Amino acid sequence: MDTRLLRTFAALARTGSFTATAAELHLAQSTVTVQVRTLERDLGTRLFDRMPTGAVPTSAGRRLLTEAEDVLDAEARLRAAAAGVAGAHGTPEGQVALGAGESLCASRLPRVIASLARSHPGIELNLHP
Repeated sequence: MDTRLLRTFAALARTGSFTATAAELHLAQSTVTVQVRTLERDLGTRLFDRMPTGAVPTSAGRRLLTEAEDVLDAEARLRAAAAGVAGAHGTPEGQVALGAGESLCASRLPRVIASLARSHPGIELNLHP
């Protein structure tokens, strides 16, 4: 799952507005629309009710929001940890211990961890559910 889509989803859930989300994320409004539709298609469910007053998360959207926020928080911690363990040549290296709930470890983190492993091969990640 693409964390950019999750970031857009979480911002839309918070703002309730495609326009405000686009401004916050420095994207075109059409990009926000496409990203939300892509995530909805990938998950096979509608995440927002589009109302005249704005976008309101559906029950599925509310459930996903908690998990999406956990993934985004974990991604931020991973990136901060990677940046904080830069080696002598500016290449991040070292060990990082990360604690997360079992469902997050099993369902959402594998892609984030794989991305970190590709971009920062000197990081050894120890995951603790």
